[in-house]
Amino acid sequence: MKILMMVTFLVLVGCSGKPATDALESMQEALPELVIKPHKLTKGEALYLRNCADCHGWAGHGNGPAAEYMDAPIPELQQSKLLSESSESQFIAWVLSGSVEKVQIADKAGPQTDAEVAFLIAYIRRLNTIDWSEVGAGQEVYDQLCANCHGLYGRGDGDFSVQMPVSLTDLSTASYQNQHSDAELVAIITQGKDAMPGMGDVLSTQEIKAVTAFMRLFSPGYESYDRFCAACHSSDGMPVEFLVQIGEAHKVEFEQGVIPVFDKAYLAAHTDQQLAPKVQHMLKNTKTTMVHFSGELQANEVRLIHQYLRSLYKN
Repeated sequence: MKILMMVTFLVLVGCSGKPATDALESMQEALPELVIKPHKLTKGEALYLRNCADCHGWAGHGNGPAAEYMDAPIPELQQSKLLSESSESQFIAWVLSGSVEKVQIADKAGPQTDAEVAFLIAYIRRLNTIDWSEVGAGQEVYDQLCANCHGLYGRGDGDFSVQMPVSLTDLSTASYQNQHSDAELVAIITQGKDAMPGMGDVLSTQEIKAVTAFMRLFSPGYESYDRFCAACHSSDGMPVEFLVQIGEAHKVEFEQGVIPVFDKAYLAAHTDQQLAPKVQHMLKNTKTTMVHFSGELQANEVRLIHQYLRSLYKN
């Protein structure tokens, strides 16, 4: 491409009769801007993308990547009565308490091959080694500044990626993770690379290090766990409570300690060979609900999500 551009430049200079510097300046003005200006998502949009978009889609159309794994259509939020007829407080209650209507996850959901199961188990065994305070801070920054291009799992498939002048690198591959040290990732985030702008003037040194720590989660195992396991087992493998249906009155309450805690004792007591069948059969034998977010989100954060969705609904 660079050679072609140079040949074109030389031809233009020869034909125009203009000085080389003048022709170069004219050519530079005609070329598209190759560095994308950073776009920071609102807090509500970032929270929605991280917690809701996998099922409901990036714009609330019910077409998220996980929608194909459900046996019932995912509601299109932009046309939902939940937005048009419900109050903000009702929306918050719905998100924090979830739904008692159970749906079956398709057999094709979750890890399918032995390799995919192995990736997931390897990630589960990492859970106790992660500094979740730093990772949580890094995820918040990443979701607002990076996910729109790089995607939720670093695979370069964010909503804005199609507008990039080049294809984005998959940050979740083992080769990428192994080839770049923490110092190199910090330098890339700080100074920028190719079409990616540097964030050194936008983020503090501590925030950049936190983003780097979060990026170290990127892997096939992390994507599978976050998509199929975290809703019940929590991001850190330490579930506190989950939603259950009581009787025929559709009462909802929260119980503790019903599902395994992925602590050191549990992982030490189970080999990979023992965990593999549990992973392979859990989704096939268990019905799920619209997950609740009482342990992940606060009411004020759900309020921001509601405001973001309302802005989409009005448009």
